[in-house]
Parts: sequence; C-alpha cells; structure tokens
Amino acid sequence: MASSTRSPRKRIRARAAAPAVNGAAHRDGAAAPKETRYLFLNREISLLEFQRRVLQEASDPKTPLLERIKFLSIVGSNLDELFMVRVTGLKEQMAAGILEVGPDGMTPAEQLAEVRSRVASLMADCHRLLRDELIPALARHGVSVVAYAALEEAQRARANDYFREIVF
Repeated sequence: MASSTRSPRKRIRARAAAPAVNGAAHRDGAAAPKETRYLFLNREISLLEFQRRVLQEASDPKTPLLERIKFLSIVGSNLDELFMVRVTGLKEQMAAGILEVGPDGMTPAEQLAEVRSRVASLMADCHRLLRDELIPALARHGVSVVAYAALEEAQRARANDYFREIVF
C-alpha cells in the first residue's frame, strides 16, 4: 500500500518504525547527522515566526486601520489551523509513543512545549494590540465593539439573524 493512501495514524506509526541514526530521521527514513540539525527549520516554529511578522503588519500605525484588523484576523485564522492540523498531529505522535527526534533536533513533546510558549506570547501581543490600539482607533471612527450580552433585545435578534443567514 502506498504511503499516500494510508491513514494519518498508520503513516505516523510507519515513520515511528523507520530506523533513526543519532535520533533524527528524514521523511524517507534516512537519518540527519547531528552536525546538520542546525540547517533544518521546524515547520511549526517557522509558521509561528511568520505569524509574528503578520502581527507586525497589524501593529504598524502607517497601515490603514481596517487592513490592520485584517492582518490581526489572519493571525487568528492561521493559529486556528495550526492547532487543528499541526498541533493535533504532534499530539497524535505523542499518543502513539513516538519519541524520536526530528531533523530539527526536537521531539514531538519539545515541539509542543515550544509551540505553547510562542503562541502564549503571540496571543498576548495580539490581545494587547486589539485592546490598546485597534478598538480605541475604531471607537474614534464611530465603531463600537460591545459584548453580546450588552445588546438590546432587537440588536441581539438582528445579530442572531445575521449569524444564521450569513456566517453559519
């Protein structure tokens, strides 16, 4: 059976069965020597560094306000995907007992710890930007961000209709 037709769990187990030299195995099963590990980027960490650069665009006061909000929403959307796909994959590797070190020198557990640390910092910066800069800037332009519970009954009904008809 070709590896592309295997289930993700079977592919993970197949990779776990591949021999590893110095603890680091490539996708094809060949090992990466310890001295070359610094040449490899971890894809999850690389993605988070990209999100940090997108957040920098959202933080730039020279960027138009609605564009800044779009950049911030891109960070949120991409983090959703990171957790739904990549973090889930790392957790599945851990559940399957995969302890081997990847070409970048990190085990699945080490990758998860690093992702958690970087995401916590990134999200704190996102919340700070939204709270301290973007929401006040929107208010200066007459746009208010309010909690659903603070809406009047007619406003909640309109928001519910909009959600059902347009969003959902």
